[in-house]
Amino acid sequence: MTRFVILHHCLPPVGERQSHWDLMIECDGELLTWALDECPKLNSRVSAIKLANHRIDYLEYEGPVSGGRGEVQRVESGSCTILHRDASRVSVHLRGETLHCVVNISRETNDVEQAQNLSQVKYGESTGVQRCTVSFMPVSNPPN
Repeated sequence: MTRFVILHHCLPPVGERQSHWDLMIECDGELLTWALDECPKLNSRVSAIKLANHRIDYLEYEGPVSGGRGEVQRVESGSCTILHRDASRVSVHLRGETLHCVVNISRETNDVEQAQNLSQVKYGESTGVQRCTVSFMPVSNPPN
């Protein structure tokens, strides 16, 4: 069973980044991760930044983040199915506690050749700033 989690990442008031929501999707022993500007809800589009893949431990973890980087609190979790994954788009069916939807993550660029492959970033690697749009669409006939 493939899993996902959405964590509210509360950052200290001093720093260059603001608090955000981390969407994490289990894939190949690590978590594909995006920092969302807003808490996701059905029928919404949210701006995000692709982050380096995270350790699988975050599927179960809540609490302080090392290095004084704030703390995380789980706001949603469940199982998921990756429907599509390539250099410019990831599509996932989420079956969470409250969110039952298809999430489409699209890179905000037209130049796929210069953009870093969303599916190839490994845990701990820098992705640079890679802006994405994430949409959360309801599922009328969920796949089994």
